[in-house]
Amino acid sequence: MRLPNLLAPVLFTLLVFAHPARAADADLGTPLPIERLDEMRGGYSLPGGLSIAFGLERAVAINGELVVFQHVDIPDLSRMTPDQAQQLASLAHGQTIQVGGATTLNPGMGTLIIQNALDGQSIQATTTLNTSVNTLNLLQNLNFNQSLSDALRIGGSP
Repeated sequence: MRLPNLLAPVLFTLLVFAHPARAADADLGTPLPIERLDEMRGGYSLPGGLSIAFGLERAVAINGELVVFQHVDIPDLSRMTPDQAQQLASLAHGQTIQVGGATTLNPGMGTLIIQNALDGQSIQATTTLNTSVNTLNLLQNLNFNQSLSDALRIGGSP
């Protein structure tokens, strides 16, 4: 038998019994105001006015109980504090969460492994990356340079 003939029943079963995602049904809570989000973001600014902000948050809850929470927020990479460097370095180490008895695995760099050997467990893992880029100065400079280039190319005499 050919491989496609073997896979056809499996693919058919997956399509028939697959449940659609229900993102619209999720209760995401009340959005935070922009001012509060600005306080939570980290980032850095380049000499040309380009500003990049970022923050990273990782959370794991098992049966509604928060078992892992990691948060890194670096407002200015050029002035990183030792505490911020430690927070960033902690993300580089792998982490394993075990529910019930399971084989022990050693995670690789930056990975999160959740092992579950029990039935009926509610496991939620979220990683949130917040980024914002302020490119207004950069875009204005590009627009000015393009306008100047167009004017010089078209030329004209008085």
